[in-house]
Amino acid sequence: MTQFRSILIGGNLETCIKSLSRIPACDIDRCVDDALDRFNNTPLSTTITKYVAGADSDLWWMQEVQLDDRKNEMFPRINIHDLINMHSDHLAAAEAAKAEDKNKKNNNNKNNMTTAEKNKNKNNNSIKKTVKVLDIRPAQQFQQCHFPQSININISIVLQPQASSNKTKILQQLEQCKGSPIVVISAKTQKDEELEFCNTLVKNKFPYVTLLNGGIDALEHGAQSILIITSLPPSSNNNNNSNNNTNSRSDRSDDRSLSDRSFRGD
Repeated sequence: MTQFRSILIGGNLETCIKSLSRIPACDIDRCVDDALDRFNNTPLSTTITKYVAGADSDLWWMQEVQLDDRKNEMFPRINIHDLINMHSDHLAAAEAAKAEDKNKKNNNNKNNMTTAEKNKNKNNNSIKKTVKVLDIRPAQQFQQCHFPQSININISIVLQPQASSNKTKILQQLEQCKGSPIVVISAKTQKDEELEFCNTLVKNKFPYVTLLNGGIDALEHGAQSILIITSLPPSSNNNNNSNNNTNSRSDRSDDRSLSDRSFRGD
């Protein structure tokens, strides 16, 4: 029906009824391609909402999202498993494209490909879209820990009403992401910012906008091994320093006990 959308919206009831007779003349191949495109770019977790009853506050992303909050969201949420799968598919597709280009250069068999092989490669390239991960946390937190190939977005500049050179640069960067699946990563304290940012993208006709449920906290809990960590948070450093101080004190006490035994001749 997307092919007749403009006609149906602009016409009256009689026009709509007459347009129904033209449905058999629609492009079936286009319908199939659109269906495949939507299917391959729709994460499973956007259609199935799961939560754990009585989940601990430390696992706040496993708690049920209130209905009033969901009503304000013009976008779906995805879990970390879908994000990892989308990222893995992107890496696999990139490696396959490199290998294919290398084979074409080495064997020079581009003209020898059959029509079926060309159509197959065309479909494979068009089905999968490159996922764009936008991290709206402060730059310092992003530098400490972030998802691979994610882009840090200064959310305060984007949401400010007045125009500026920095805002123009960020908007140009966002425009390059248009048409690709977008996953927004935020912190627990950015509930209002993530809502406004994602809704703004949807209002500006960005397709496939999703929010990572749990944000960076969910990734640190369930997929810390794939994160790029450059430095530990201050709390972690303090814990490590306290552990080191405790170990050094215990080592000194052991040394004193050994010297006492040696002095006594034990």
